[in-house]
Amino acid sequence: KHLQKCFENMKSLSFDNPPDNTDISAMVSSEGEVVRFSNMVKAAGNVEHWLGDIERNMRKTLYDKMKACYEAYVPAKREEWYFQHPAQCVSCVDVIYWTSELEEVWDRMTNHNEPGKLDEYYE
Repeated sequence: KHLQKCFENMKSLSFDNPPDNTDISAMVSSEGEVVRFSNMVKAAGNVEHWLGDIERNMRKTLYDKMKACYEAYVPAKREEWYFQHPAQCVSCVDVIYWTSELEEVWDRMTNHNEPGKLDEYYE
């Protein structure tokens, strides 16, 4: 309950072998999506220190997951790709590719006199 006040949409943390182990292996969203951390975080010592470690690791993990998601994008296998990566990464990478594809269409329409490119892309 307190974790959501520190980190938006993070409902809980996943510990390996609780209650004896203090290794945090993943973050869990309010929707139940589990994203495994790139590196384990130890919940030991002052809470402000290991919460800082969680924040740093959350950023690194999302960077790593975003990079993997971007590199794995293949339009022909979109249905598979969509469910293999965290939702936040899929949403972001999807918009990156969509924007890139539309810029290509606009370029073909305006600079190469191909007015039917938008209809072709839409289909």
